[in-house]
Amino acid sequence: MKPKIIIVLSVLLVAVFAGVACRLATPANTAAKPLYYTCPMHPSVHAEKPGDCPVCGMKLVPVHAETNQP
Repeated sequence: MKPKIIIVLSVLLVAVFAGVACRLATPANTAAKPLYYTCPMHPSVHAEKPGDCPVCGMKLVPVHAETNQP
């Protein structure tokens, strides 16, 4: 019984640490102002505000200065 509890607690502990590490490693682009908005399917489309792509109607995604990627 005790080995099962130790294994379960170890797995949970590893999962918690993995979740914290992923959160710390992910850049927080939510606070930074986007350079522009673009369509994932039509990267030539640039807009100053969020909205829909004039070509296909998909939602435009923000492009940030740090990665220059949507």
